[in-house]
Amino acid sequence: MKRLLAILTATMLATSLVPTLVACGNSHSDIIDGKKNVSTEFTLTNSVYVSSETKDINADILAAAKKEGRIEQGLDLQMGDITDQENNILPPNIGDQETGYIVFTLKDKPEISYTGSITIYFTLINSSPVDISQDVDLSLTLKDVTKYDDLTTLQNEIWDEAKTQFTANTPDDISGYDLLGLALPTKFNQVLSEQLIAKYNGKFDSGIKKYKGTITIKLNIISYYINLPLELKNDVGDNDTLYQFIWQHVKNSPEFSTDPRVSATYKDYDIDFSSVVEPGRGQSTNFKFLATPKDESVNHYLRVEGNLTKDHYTMPKDISLAVPIIVYEKDRYQVDKAKVWSDAMAIAGLPVTPAMKDFDLSGWDSVIRNNWPNIGTKHAITLVAKNNNTNHVFKGDTTIYAIIMNDGVVKTINTGPILLSSTSKPTVNSIFVSTWYYAVGKFGGEISTKLTDYVDSKGNSTIDKSGLEAAYNQAVATKGWTDYAIKVRGDARTTGKDADLTITGKLRIIDNPLTKSVPINYSTRDYKFNQDPATIDRQIKTLNTRIWNDIIGFSSFNNEAYTLYGVSKKLSAWDSDYEQKVAVAIKNFTPGGNSNIPLELKFKLKDQNIYAGEITVQITLKYDSNRIPMNPSGDSIDATANRPLVFYLDNLNIQNPKEYIRNLMITIWHNAITYNYELQKKYPNLLLPTSNYNYWDDEVVSRVVLPTVDNPVSDITLDNIIPKYNGLYEGTVIIKIKIIYDINHCP
Repeated sequence: MKRLLAILTATMLATSLVPTLVACGNSHSDIIDGKKNVSTEFTLTNSVYVSSETKDINADILAAAKKEGRIEQGLDLQMGDITDQENNILPPNIGDQETGYIVFTLKDKPEISYTGSITIYFTLINSSPVDISQDVDLSLTLKDVTKYDDLTTLQNEIWDEAKTQFTANTPDDISGYDLLGLALPTKFNQVLSEQLIAKYNGKFDSGIKKYKGTITIKLNIISYYINLPLELKNDVGDNDTLYQFIWQHVKNSPEFSTDPRVSATYKDYDIDFSSVVEPGRGQSTNFKFLATPKDESVNHYLRVEGNLTKDHYTMPKDISLAVPIIVYEKDRYQVDKAKVWSDAMAIAGLPVTPAMKDFDLSGWDSVIRNNWPNIGTKHAITLVAKNNNTNHVFKGDTTIYAIIMNDGVVKTINTGPILLSSTSKPTVNSIFVSTWYYAVGKFGGEISTKLTDYVDSKGNSTIDKSGLEAAYNQAVATKGWTDYAIKVRGDARTTGKDADLTITGKLRIIDNPLTKSVPINYSTRDYKFNQDPATIDRQIKTLNTRIWNDIIGFSSFNNEAYTLYGVSKKLSAWDSDYEQKVAVAIKNFTPGGNSNIPLELKFKLKDQNIYAGEITVQITLKYDSNRIPMNPSGDSIDATANRPLVFYLDNLNIQNPKEYIRNLMITIWHNAITYNYELQKKYPNLLLPTSNYNYWDDEVVSRVVLPTVDNPVSDITLDNIIPKYNGLYEGTVIIKIKIIYDINHCP
């Protein structure tokens, strides 16, 4: 009835305005009062889908009509009223269909440019979406998410586990959902309650099949992780040790020390260790790896990050050089710094030697200049090496304590008195030559004995004879004794060591020879012998040597007030048959009679221009068939029973060690025997002179071992020293010595 009234009303309006009547189902295109008549009636070709979410079904019907081009596009629901309708409501069930109609009558308003009434027949289909909202609880099983380094992979795996529990007809393709709520953990080694929220995004809607809602997946997750800052004190070298070093710190950490599912060895895991690199000294490297258990039922995943820092080498604060810095005059103020540094670093004992260039040594020059030693002297110096910090391997400054030494020879050698005759026309040079060859015997093997080596860098002689020349001139003028001194400088380049020598003595030149004869009575001296065939020749030689040494030890040779002062003490300078007389007397002696053989020995100087007199010596040779024990008890004589002889070395830079030791042996023997008057008093039968003993033999000398830097004290016992060259005396002598290397020793 409502539909009929609407049609009649529209018809009456049209009749009163225009002469033409529009039949049912046809549109009217006439203009009525300046407005377009849009009256029509039609059935929609397509169904209209509506849902519980549809706001206005009538609007959707009108929109469907526009879409099919059945009405003007400019029309909208606000231009008119629904004056009649049937079934323009949501069908009761999803998928249900209902047919009906609406009559849309335009309002008569000036601003509306349309007029008429539109009847639309339609079919409505209920297309409301299915609500798939649900909760899925996966929290009963703790999920280890350690191995995941991207969220998508983790979400996909969780989804695959959760979709088996979705309600029926729930789309289970993850691409139909927008995921949120879950992130990779930032808290580690603890159980975290999380949710993965999946909001349906409409991807799988089609026709009347639509969905809506949110799926909430509940989880308990854990991620195992540790960050380790580790320090390496020393170099590791091999990878296995380095990897186990890292893993041991993982296992011993507070996080995992009590975790039974963390193994004590990294070999129970598959690990890519490519990021683990051993750093250099003073450097750091970062590492990161995932430990995948070979058996997940025994061990869990573990993500490890950290850094390795290797300690610097700490420079020793103080270093004392065990060997002095030897310098020479020719290099004044110049020191081989590289050698000093090398020696110091050898003592430092660092596994790697720091380069000198990485330290500031600028202060060394002034220290060396201010402490430069003269020949034969030394100074303690302090050399500071400041770290430039240009090499991160080494940390700290170091101070080097050293002795700077010129180990040259400084000696004053007294050559004794020289008595010359003017008739032999002596010159300064001839006197010097004879003096020189006497003096070189006192050099001790430390420096050259060649005159030609004593020159400067230009080849000029460094021997100053002016003192000898002055003495010569005075001796010629006064005919009396004059002191002289010869200055000698040696350059280490040619003489082996720097040398500062002073050769002194007395000089006298006479015009007429001395003529006073000298009688010497040694008849009470103990010149014993026996006729042991094995040693008789040596006994004779020893006696002759002893007799001559006694003669030249006579006061007339050694006192300026007496006749023979300055006369040569060399046996070769004298004419005498005393050696033959002694030999004949001993060899022709027949035991059984008087055991004493008195002899008179005569000596004349070959150079009669100096001494024209004669020495007459009375001696008595004494036969003794018994061997004489030097110690009545038969025990060895310990010449150093009270304490060993102590010698100090402040320098091991010895040019000729063998010769040095031989000269040292002379000093040792003299100190122990020759000048040990207490010992001689205790043992009256101790054989003198010392030339009778074997202390000079190679076998004995070889036992004298000099100290070294590593073994600075050399304790030596020279036992079994015997009177090898005399068959009359028997027994042994012991000498104990201690040679100490002490760089700081001051003689």
